[in-house]
Amino acid sequence: MRWILCEISPLAIKQNLALKSFYQELVKAKGYGKATVAVARKILLGIYFVLKESKPFNPIRRNYAAD
Repeated sequence: MRWILCEISPLAIKQNLALKSFYQELVKAKGYGKATVAVARKILLGIYFVLKESKPFNPIRRNYAAD
C-alpha cells in the first residue's frame, strides 16, 4: 500500500495546490523521500475519511487524526 501511495504522490502534488505547498515545505525541512511519504500518508488519511464520512476529499482540512 505504501509503495502505491508513494507512486501516486507526484501526480497528486501536481494536481492539488494544497498538497504541493505541503510537499514543498517538507522537502526543504526533511528531504524528498520523507516528504513523498508524508504526502502519501496525507492521501491515505484522505481516503480513510472519504470512506468513513462519505464526504469529498479536502486536503486543506487540518483536523484529521494525528495530522
